[in-house]
Amino acid sequence: MVGAGLPNSRIKKFENAISDDRLLMMLDVSSLRVHEIEALITHHHAEAELEGVDPIIPIFP
Repeated sequence: MVGAGLPNSRIKKFENAISDDRLLMMLDVSSLRVHEIEALITHHHAEAELEGVDPIIPIFP
């Protein structure tokens, strides 16, 4: 995984939830499968809070 050991500014807004022992899942999926994956998650975990999709930005421009 590229940059796995680097600080991730994208999780800053989730720090309080993480501190409260809530689970954070960040998935890297094809944009063509986003709706399918969201449906699977909400089907199996209705309590899940989906926070959206980040823009596609290449790691190495």
